[in-house]
Amino acid sequence: MNYIGTNIKDELTIKEIFTIHYFEYAIDFDFPGEIHDFWEGVYVDAGEVTVTFANEKTVMKQGDFFLHKPLEFHSIACKDGVANAIVFSFSSDCQRLYSAANKVIRFGETEKNILSKIISEGKSALATPLNDVYTEKLEIKKDSPYGACQQIKNLMEILLIEAVRCCNYDTPAKHDLNSNSRIKDICAYIEAHLTTPLKFEDLCKEFSVSKTTLKKIFRDHLGCGAMEYYNNCRITEAKKLLREKKHSISEISDILQFSSIHYFSRKFKQATNISPLEYQRSVSSLLKNN
Repeated sequence: MNYIGTNIKDELTIKEIFTIHYFEYAIDFDFPGEIHDFWEGVYVDAGEVTVTFANEKTVMKQGDFFLHKPLEFHSIACKDGVANAIVFSFSSDCQRLYSAANKVIRFGETEKNILSKIISEGKSALATPLNDVYTEKLEIKKDSPYGACQQIKNLMEILLIEAVRCCNYDTPAKHDLNSNSRIKDICAYIEAHLTTPLKFEDLCKEFSVSKTTLKKIFRDHLGCGAMEYYNNCRITEAKKLLREKKHSISEISDILQFSSIHYFSRKFKQATNISPLEYQRSVSSLLKNN
């Protein structure tokens, strides 16, 4: 057989990456705004933010993505609660990106997984902290995993292609949610009972499943155990409460049903590498500096 290669046109290419951030905004965070000659994408991972672009404002909720055009003034604020956001900036000559700019695009699980991978690769490849708002140049680790930076670039390009497709076909971004409704129901139940001292046996009884089945459901779909998921959700909620500053660390420990403040602090540090107090101070510092 005589094989003939097919040349593939690169329709959307990122030339340079300027920043990759994962921010956890406290209440009343208000970035004054900036203008630069490259693109910037914003994805709301939790909570709600208000984005300003040119002379307009729009509210973004969890799962929303927004693309700022080059040379356009833009800012972001978090007024009525805490919020988490992924922000990345890049240069590209692709004109099709303008079709996706200045629109709130709803992302689904596929896009969320891509963003998660970008942040994961960023943590592995970059020496620059992902929560430093003053980052002007990304520093690559000397021991960066093979191909990590290329992975980041490729993943960003795939994400942006999805955004362009969404806008050009005038259909919402795909929501390929897990087809297994049981895991979604169990996760929703756990998330609604973070202030309850849940036990593994409680979940088995609530959803009429055996211990073996429940373990398999979580391992197959989430790659972790049910109680690990429960504890991860409690830590996420603890971070939210710490940023809100309405409760003391001891009160947060009680609210989320940790057996003691010492146990809470230990589990929090295991998950975040810093203590609850250090975490609270780091977020306060971010708010103060902006």
